[in-house]
Amino acid sequence: MVAGRYFDGQSSRARPALFSLGNGSLRIECDELVREVALADLEFALSRGRAPTRIALRGGGLCELADTPELHSLLRALGARRPALERFESHRNAIVGVLIVFLALMAVIWRWGIPLAADGIVDRVPLAWESRLGETALGQLDEGGIFRSSTLADARQAQIRAAFARLRRPEGSTPAHIVFRRLGVPNAFALPGGTIVMADELVVLAQDDDSALMTVLGHELGHVQARDGLRALVRATLFSTLAAWYLGDISSFVASAGAGITSLSYSRAAESAADGYALQLMRANAISTRGAALLFQRLAGGATGRDGDAAKGASASTIPEYLSTHPDIQERIRRFERGADDAGAARAAPP
Repeated sequence: MVAGRYFDGQSSRARPALFSLGNGSLRIECDELVREVALADLEFALSRGRAPTRIALRGGGLCELADTPELHSLLRALGARRPALERFESHRNAIVGVLIVFLALMAVIWRWGIPLAADGIVDRVPLAWESRLGETALGQLDEGGIFRSSTLADARQAQIRAAFARLRRPEGSTPAHIVFRRLGVPNAFALPGGTIVMADELVVLAQDDDSALMTVLGHELGHVQARDGLRALVRATLFSTLAAWYLGDISSFVASAGAGITSLSYSRAAESAADGYALQLMRANAISTRGAALLFQRLAGGATGRDGDAAKGASASTIPEYLSTHPDIQERIRRFERGADDAGAARAAPP
C-alpha cells in the first residue's frame, strides 16, 4: 500500500488515503470510503523533480502519491510508464553515448560530407554564374573600401597584362583576367569566375621581375582552373548553414556569404596543387621560377621593394597572414628554385 492524498472532485479538501492494486483496478481507502477505479479510467501524471505523482480519475477525483519505492511497484502493476523521452533522460550513460555519436557524426559531415557535397554543387554551377558571383564580390569589396583603386601606372598594368596574355595555357582552360588594386599588403588571389586581383604592393615588391609575377599569376590560374574559390565559398556556406540550422539563425550566414569571400582559405593541398600548376605552366613557357623564389624570400623576410611606401605591409608582422594557408614557405622556395632549373629547356604546352 502507498500513502497519499485523495481529492473526491467535489471539494478542494485533501483527505489522507491508502492506495493499492485491486482486482484489475486502483483501490482507494479513505476514512470509511473504499473506491475501486478500473485501470482504463486512470490518467497518470508521473512525478518530476519534487512534484508528486498524480493520478486523475475519469468521472472526477484526483490522487496524489508520495515518491517511495512502494509507489514504483504500484505504478508498474497499474501499467503506468513514463514517456520514452523521459525514460531516456533518466539514463545518463545513454545521453553521453548519444552525444558522442552526434559529435562523431558532425565530425564526419565536416571532414567528408561537406567537401563531397560542395564538389557536387560546384560541378553543376555554370561558369557564367560563377563569373557573375566573382564580379559581384569584386564590386562589394570595392564599394566597402576593402579594395582601393590602383595607383600603378597604366603602362605598367598594360605590360603585365600583355605578358599574361602571352602565356600559353592548356586547351580549354577557363578564361581569366587581371585587375589591379591597393590592398595594403603584397598579395594576389583569384575570385570565382576567373578574376585575378593583384595588389600594387606585390608588383612593387617583385622589383620589375615579370617572371616572378607570371609565376604568381600561374598559381592563381591553378585556383581558377580548379574552381577553388567557388569550392571554398560553397563549403563555407554549407558549413555556415549547418551551424545556423543547429544554432537557429540561418539568415545572417546566407546574407554575409558573398561579402566574406576574401576571408576564405584554401587547403594546403589546393595551394600545393596550384603551385604545381604554376610550375608546369612556367616550364611550358620557358619562364624561370627563380624570380618567384626570390619574391617569396622577400615575403617571408619582410623585405620592401624600391618604393618603401607602396611595399609597406610586407613587414614580418603581416606576411604570415598571407602565407598562413600555403605550404611551408621554405619548402615552397626550394620547390620553385628546383623548377627554375627545368624551365629553360621546356617548350611544350602544359598538360
